[in-house]
Formats: sequence, structure tokens, C-alpha cells
Amino acid sequence: MMIGWLQITSGRGPEECCWVVAQLAKAIINEASAKGYKAHVLETIPGITPNIFKSALIAIEGENIPSFVSTWEGTIQWI
Repeated sequence: MMIGWLQITSGRGPEECCWVVAQLAKAIINEASAKGYKAHVLETIPGITPNIFKSALIAIEGENIPSFVSTWEGTIQWI
């Protein structure tokens, strides 16, 4: 069994970007669970508004973690 970490960050973006970090963390955890991985938030850095994050660190456990994580690497544009 492998354990990997995935960091999501809003960079220096506005609060809207922090909201996306929170939504994306939920989406990644849900997708990981659906694919048989165990995933949970290890740490967050809060934004100004409650329940949004400047960054989030997610732990993922299972087999072939690099394959799963690679689908989430790079810049995300939330529309």
C-alpha cells in the first residue's frame, strides 16, 4: 500500500480561488473514494471567509497513487 500527498493551493489568488480550493478538495476526496482509495484532508490554511482555504493538503492511500495523482496535476480552471 502506498501513501501520497496532494497539495492544492490558491497561490496569491483572491477569495474566489480559496473557495475553489475547498471545492476541489471535496471533489478529489470523493473521486479517490469512488476509485477505492482512502483520502482525507491532513491540513488546511484558512481563507478570510469560513470554510474556504488558501491551501489544503490531502493524504491518499492505496495502490498506484502516482496514476491517480497525475490526473490532478497542473493548473485547474474552475468554471
